[in-house]
Amino acid sequence: MKNYIKYVIALSMILCQLHDVYTQIGFHNLLALELNEPNNPTAIAETENEYLVFGQYFDQEIGRWTSMFTRYTKQGEFIEVLTLTNDTTNFIEETPVILSNDYDYYAVANGPLNSMKLIEYQEDNPSINTYLSFDKKKDDFAPTSFSFDEQKENFFFSGRNLDLGPNNDQDIKLLRIGQLETKTFTIRNDDFIDRAMTILQDKDGNYITACTRKDKVTFSDKDDISQTYISIFDQDLNLVFYPDIGVESIQMSLGYGMLLDQYNNIIVTRYDRIFNEQLDAFVNHACIAKFDSSGQPLWKKIMGNNAGNTIGYGHWQSIIDSKEGDGYIVVGAQNRLDFEMDSAYIPTAAIAKLSYEGDSLWTRTYSFRDAKSSIVELFSDVILSEDGHYVACGQSQDSDYTTAVLPWVQSLILKMDSNGIYDTTSVSTIDGMSEEENCINISSTQNQSRIYFSQCTDKEANVVISSMSGQIIEKFTLPNSNHTHIL
Repeated sequence: MKNYIKYVIALSMILCQLHDVYTQIGFHNLLALELNEPNNPTAIAETENEYLVFGQYFDQEIGRWTSMFTRYTKQGEFIEVLTLTNDTTNFIEETPVILSNDYDYYAVANGPLNSMKLIEYQEDNPSINTYLSFDKKKDDFAPTSFSFDEQKENFFFSGRNLDLGPNNDQDIKLLRIGQLETKTFTIRNDDFIDRAMTILQDKDGNYITACTRKDKVTFSDKDDISQTYISIFDQDLNLVFYPDIGVESIQMSLGYGMLLDQYNNIIVTRYDRIFNEQLDAFVNHACIAKFDSSGQPLWKKIMGNNAGNTIGYGHWQSIIDSKEGDGYIVVGAQNRLDFEMDSAYIPTAAIAKLSYEGDSLWTRTYSFRDAKSSIVELFSDVILSEDGHYVACGQSQDSDYTTAVLPWVQSLILKMDSNGIYDTTSVSTIDGMSEEENCINISSTQNQSRIYFSQCTDKEANVVISSMSGQIIEKFTLPNSNHTHIL
């Protein structure tokens, strides 16, 4: 029998309220311009005066999905959405990377068939256009991420071949294009499915690629095990390092999150699939893995919503250096258990800090839901703003399409302080958590527009939050954790 601590909080909640910039450092915004125009962000960048969010937008005027750059002020106020209205391609996938050459900003968009485009945002005259266009079938290439060279004159793309053939032959493939001669490089392997997911240039001028491998025999099985490994190339795409996979690799499913830290170590993110006997199924455990500068594995840590780091249902997406230079900041989603349905895990947007050794320092989850368990919220990217605060973008999506309120997916942008908290009027209540073995701290802001549930117990906690009229606003279970849930 599980031991539960149950708290019923009767508070009238005013969610998603923006505070005056002079009294409130953080901000929160959900983009819903038109009810029939869903939008989904993948990456965020900061210009001199604005924040840019890149992703996809269903433009009702042209009747299809297209790429978008959304502009926000430094106070989180929406300015405009810029889309490729003059392009006939239905863009359905955007890479979670924005790169800048100090004047313009670039991101990659993928079409469903053969089109791939490098999208350019011009800051001086805010507009977007197609900078480069590729024929994926002709080039036999499907990109996943990209990087600049030192002079920011050439683009280096990571990905896989497109012509899979009858044996589903997916191989690592890189593409260089720009002022240097266009060049590709492919690592063939007939026995496995390999992809180069991310690419970054290191301090030595080499290109680091984080790659993933699956066994062809189990590729159709979503519960198969993946290996993550590092490959290194020089500027001419000559192979510098390729590992002995199984010895110099780490078991985990690789996403798009990748960081080269100040020591040139390589950190990647996503999840590991671990079998859960109680559920009789594989479950995603959010994890981070670290390699040294030569591509040798250092450690893998499950980092989630409990103190022992043995549970971390969810996944991590983007990773950056912490403001203090003493660890890393990751964003993604952490899954909470709906205690009325033991198998229902509710993803909520999450940000966490870990040390260089992979120890969990703190975790914050954010919820803007209306008590519907079908709503999925996650962060896809995060940056450290010039003012020393974290700004994350992500999505709030209703996965129940039969009852979804349009738009069923919306862009979420959130600005937080260096402790991962965006309502700074209550920072002291979080930092002042008791060091006792079983502490529960429930507090709200002065105007009661935010609720903080902070927990460092050795038991699971059932939480029910109700309005004054008795309507359930939130209900969830959290494991024993050093964790803050913010509503």
